[in-house]
Amino acid sequence: MNVDHIFAHYPDYNGQIVFSKVLPGKDPIHKSSLNLHPDISRKLQERSIDLYVHQAEVIDRYVEGRDVCVTTGTASGKTLAYALCTAHQLYEYPGSTVLLVFPTKALARDQKEELDSVFDLLDIDVKIGIYDGDTTAASKVAVREEADMIITNFTGLNLYLAYHSKWSRFYSNLRTVVIDEAHHYSGLLGMHIAWIIRRLRRVIRYYGAEVNFILSSATLGNPGEHSRNLIGKPVSVVDNDGAGHGQRTLLFWNPPLIHDKLFERKSTHRESSQLFAYLVDYGMQSLMFVPSRKMSELDCLWAREFMSNSLGGIKSVIKPYNAGLPKEVRRKIEGELRDGSLAGVVSTTALELGINIGSMDATLLSGYPGSRIGFWQQIGRSGRGNDEALSVLVPFGSALDQYMATHPYHLIGGEVEDAVIDLSNNHVFSNHLLSAAAELPLTNDDRGLFGPRILPAVNMWKKEGSLIGDLNGGCRYSGPEGPQQRINLYSVGRVDFEVMIRNEDGTTVSHPPVAKPRAYRDFHLNAIYLFQGEYYQVTDFSEGSRPRVTLSPTLADYYTQTMRGTEITNVKEESRKTLGQYDICRGRSRVRVHYHAYKKQKLSNDSVISIEETGLPPLTMDTSVMWIEIPDSERDRLLSLVDSGIMRGMGWEGKGRLYHYAGALHAAEHTLIHMLPLAMLIDHRDVGGLSTDYHPEIDRGCIFIYDGMEGGVGFAHSAYARLEEVAERSREKLLTCSCRRIAGCPSCTYSPACGTDNRPLNRPLAAELLGGFIKIF
Repeated sequence: MNVDHIFAHYPDYNGQIVFSKVLPGKDPIHKSSLNLHPDISRKLQERSIDLYVHQAEVIDRYVEGRDVCVTTGTASGKTLAYALCTAHQLYEYPGSTVLLVFPTKALARDQKEELDSVFDLLDIDVKIGIYDGDTTAASKVAVREEADMIITNFTGLNLYLAYHSKWSRFYSNLRTVVIDEAHHYSGLLGMHIAWIIRRLRRVIRYYGAEVNFILSSATLGNPGEHSRNLIGKPVSVVDNDGAGHGQRTLLFWNPPLIHDKLFERKSTHRESSQLFAYLVDYGMQSLMFVPSRKMSELDCLWAREFMSNSLGGIKSVIKPYNAGLPKEVRRKIEGELRDGSLAGVVSTTALELGINIGSMDATLLSGYPGSRIGFWQQIGRSGRGNDEALSVLVPFGSALDQYMATHPYHLIGGEVEDAVIDLSNNHVFSNHLLSAAAELPLTNDDRGLFGPRILPAVNMWKKEGSLIGDLNGGCRYSGPEGPQQRINLYSVGRVDFEVMIRNEDGTTVSHPPVAKPRAYRDFHLNAIYLFQGEYYQVTDFSEGSRPRVTLSPTLADYYTQTMRGTEITNVKEESRKTLGQYDICRGRSRVRVHYHAYKKQKLSNDSVISIEETGLPPLTMDTSVMWIEIPDSERDRLLSLVDSGIMRGMGWEGKGRLYHYAGALHAAEHTLIHMLPLAMLIDHRDVGGLSTDYHPEIDRGCIFIYDGMEGGVGFAHSAYARLEEVAERSREKLLTCSCRRIAGCPSCTYSPACGTDNRPLNRPLAAELLGGFIKIF
C-alpha cells in the first residue's frame, strides 16, 4: 500500500505522520484435531473447513479433560473452537448441557446467531436459549427445561444461583462452562466474577456434575494466572495463533501543535474526522472508532463538512453507528457495510466485537483505546482474511496517548498488559460468602473454594445474625431474602448510590448502582457523564438514607473532569523491596480524598472553560497502597542538581530548592500513574496518588499510589510488583517529551485530576529521580 500516493493530495498535511510501518501478512497454519468426534470431523471435511492450529489444540486439550484458555487475536475463530468442543460433548454425552457466559446482552445475541450458523452448517440439532433480563418469564421456564445450551451474563448468573433448584435438570447434566471475552474481567469486576464462578462451582458440585471450563480471551500478558484467579483452578493456555491475515500498513498520525508555548495540539476529534473524510473520499471503505455516541454524531458531521468544504463536495455516504440506534437501523448499517453500499462509519466500540461487517479497507482510532487489547481489536476490523488494510491511530494529547505516538513498538512488539484479579478485599469476599450460604449451607468442604478466610467470615456473620450453625453440620443463611441482590459487580457495596437516567420522553432507566467514591468523582451535581455513548448531566445528587443521583440528557459542548486533594495516614507496611537507591513498599492505609472542584473542558479542543466547586465533603477509605521512600542521599542528590544551576534559564530561578524537589516528586507521581496502563488493564482513574517531601509516619519524602476503592482491588499492589518496568517507561516519557518545558505539559506530567492544578511540577528533576530508582547509575 503506497502511503505517499494516498496522502499526496491531503489538503492540510503538516507532518502528522510520525510513524509508518508495513506489517507483513501471515499464512494460516492448519492442524487436524486428534480427538474430535469422527462424525464432526467428517462433516468438517465435507464442507472443506480446515481448523487452525490453535482451534485443534483447544479441542484436543478439552477432550482430554483439561480446562482451557484460548488467547489469540481478533477474528481468529475462537467461537468455532468452543462451538466444536461443545458439539463433541453433545455427541459423546447425549442429553448433556452447556453454559455460556458473555459480558453483554448484545454480544450474547450476536454470538447465538454465530453458534446457530455453525451447528446448522454441521447439521447438528442443538437448542440454544438466551436467559437474561430481557427474557420473558414463560421463555425462561422453557429455556431451563429444554435448552441444550444456555447463554447468560454474570450480572444475571449472580441472581440465578439463588434459584438453582429450578435449574436442576440443567445443572445435573452440565459438562461445559464457556466464558467468552474473559479479559474483560479485571479489577473490581474481575474480583466479583471470580467469586460468582466459585459459587457456581459449588452448585455444580451439589448436583454431582463434572465440568470443564473453556475461556476465550484476547491476547493477555498473564493468561494462565488470570484464568486461574478467575475460575479458581489451573488452566491450560493455548496461544499459538494459527489464523492468517493480509498485509497491514500501520500509521500513527499526531495532530499538529496549535500553541507551541502551551504545547497544545489540534483537537484529535477534528483531526481524525478530517482524515476519515479524506480516506472515504479517496475510495477506501473506512471505519473510525470514537469514545462516545455524541462524538460518533459530531465526527460524522465534521467529516461531511470537510468533504463539502475541502474535498470538492460530498460524494460518498457515511453514517454514525452506536448502541443507541434502534436495532433495525444498526442491522441495516451492518448490511450496508458488508455489501459495500456504505463508504464509511463513525462508530463507538459497539462495532468492536462480535458483529460480522465483512472486511474494511481502513480503520481509524480517534484516541488510543487504553490498552493493546482494545487497539488490536479495533484495527482488526479491517483487512480480514488475505485483504490488505490501512490502520491509523490518531492519539489524544494525554501522556499515555503521546507515549504511544513516540514509542510505537510498544504496541507492535511490546509486552501485553496483565489482567488484575486480587481476591483480598474482605468486604466483597464476605458478601459473596453470605450469598453462597443462601444458595447452599456452608460446610468444611467449601474451604477449598473460599480459603482460610471462611471461618472468620462465618463467625462475623453469625454475630451479625445472618448465619446460623457451623461448618461441621452446615452453616445456613438466616437473613433477609436475596443477599445476591445487594451485590453490585461495580462496587464493594458499602454505601452505593442509586443512579437513575431520565430520557427525553420522561421515562427513566436504571444505571447500575455506584460506590460512594465513584459517585463523588463522576456523579457530583452538574457533572457530565458518558453512558452507553451518550452524554448526560447530573441534575440531582442526594445523600441520606437512600443515596441517589439523577441524570438528564444534555446538549452541552463540554465535559467535566473532577479535581481531588489527598491525605494518607495509618500506613501499614506488608512487604518491602529495594530497587536501585529506593525502598519500595506495599501495604494498606487510610486515604482521605476530597473531590473539591471540577473543570469544564470543551469537547472540540479540551480547553478549560472554568473551574467550579463541587460542594462535597472529603471521603475516607481504608485501601491498598504502595509507596516509594525517598532516601536522604537521593534527596540531597536532587537538591544538589538544583544548586548546580541545572534549572538556570528555564524560568524557575526565583523558586526555592524545596519547591524544585517537591515538583520532582509530584511529576514522578503523575507520570507513574499515567504509565500504569502499559503494564495492566486499568483506567488511570481507578488509582490515585500523593507525593510529599515529608511524610510524618514514614519520616521522609514519599510517592504513594493507592486504589480508589474501599478495601482495594489489587491495582496498587500490582503496581508494586511491576514498578521497575513502569518507572523505566515513565522516565523515558519524561526525557523524550518534545515540550522540553521544566514543568512538562499535558503530554507528560499534567494530570487533569490534580488537586493543586499541576503545581509544582519539575520534569527533568523527576527523570533524575526515576533514574536512581531503576538502577541506571
